[in-house]
Amino acid sequence: MSPVPTALAMIKNVAPEDEDCLTLNVYTPSLKSDGMAPLPVMFYIHGGGFSNFSGSIMLFEPGNLVSRGGVVVVTINYRLGLFGWFENANTWSRSTVPGNQGLRDQILALQWVQNNITAFGGDPNRATLFGESSGGHSIRVLLSAPSAFGLYHSVISESCDLGDLTCARRKSTNDILEASMIAEQKVLEDDPWTTFRLVLRLAADGDLIPDDFSARVNTEKYNTKANVLWGATKDEAGFYLSLFFPNPIPIANTNISDALGYLSRQMATHKPTYNYRFSRGRDTPLVGDDARFSRQVIDRLTTFAKTRDPNPQSGLVGVESKNEDVTNVKWEPYGAENPVLDLNLKSRMLENLEADLLSI
Repeated sequence: MSPVPTALAMIKNVAPEDEDCLTLNVYTPSLKSDGMAPLPVMFYIHGGGFSNFSGSIMLFEPGNLVSRGGVVVVTINYRLGLFGWFENANTWSRSTVPGNQGLRDQILALQWVQNNITAFGGDPNRATLFGESSGGHSIRVLLSAPSAFGLYHSVISESCDLGDLTCARRKSTNDILEASMIAEQKVLEDDPWTTFRLVLRLAADGDLIPDDFSARVNTEKYNTKANVLWGATKDEAGFYLSLFFPNPIPIANTNISDALGYLSRQMATHKPTYNYRFSRGRDTPLVGDDARFSRQVIDRLTTFAKTRDPNPQSGLVGVESKNEDVTNVKWEPYGAENPVLDLNLKSRMLENLEADLLSI
C-alpha cells in the first residue's frame, strides 16, 4: 500500500488498520452514582464509504456533545472494505461467507451497550443511533434488520469476487487491502457513476437484511417503533452533477417534495418524524459563527435523544432550553404540510420545500 498522507494519518490518529478492530469508546459526563438518573445514550456510526475511518479519529471526538448535552456517547469500530462487506452468494453459501459482517459488528456493539451501558451512567432504554454518510446508510439498514429492532429507540440519519476463498484467507490484512484498492479502482474505471469508496457496501441478503429499506417501509415491516430524525444536505453531491449529467432535468419538472418525502409520510403514520435540510456550510468559511451553529446542532440532537422530540423542554439535563437559536424555532414533525427545518445559523421552518427550492 502507498503511505498514508501525513494529514490523513493525523486525522486517523496514526492508528494501524487491522481486522481485529471490534472495540468501542464510551464518553460520559458522569459515572453512575446512587440516586443519579440514568442518561440518554447516543450511539455513533462513523462514515467513510464503508472502507475508511474509525470511531476514534479526531473528526468524531464527542467531548462537546457529552458535556453540553448531558448524554452518554458511544463510538464504535466495525469491519470495513472486504473484511466487512465481502460476499458471493453465487459461489459460497452464507454459512461459509455470511456477508454484511460490518453490520453484524454494529449489532454486536449495540448488544454490548444494552448489557453494559448502565455502568457508565447510561440508560439502555433510551439509545439513539446517529451517523453520517455510510453511517447514515447503516442506520437505515438497521431500521430494516429485525434482529436489531429491540436495541435502540430512536435514530438520527445524516461486492467483490476474490475467486479463491481459501487463498484469500491465507493472505495478510495488507494483501487484502491492496487487492481491495485495485478492485475498487477497476470498478470505478468501468463504471464512472459509481461513487468512490462505495463499491463495497451493505446488501439485502434475505437473512440479516430481508429487503431494501424503502420496500420495508412500503410494507410496514421496518422498525415502526423507532423515532426518526433525518434529512439531507443542500446541494448534496452537487459537485458531481455536471460531471455525469451535463443536461440535468429542470427542477420545475420534478416533484421535489414527493421525491424527498414519500418515505417520511408513511413513517409519520407510526411515529413523529422530523425532517431537516442542512444548509450551513455551502460557501461558508470555517470561521466566525461555526461554534454558534455547532451548539444549535448539538442542542437539537441531544434534545431528540432525551425526549424523542427536538424541541427543548424544561427540566432537562443540559443547556438547550437557554439557546435562543433553538427555542425561537419550533421544529414541526412531518405531516400533511410536509414541514422541513432549514438548518442554518438562523434556522427556519419550510412549510413547502418544493416551493423554496424553486425560488432559488
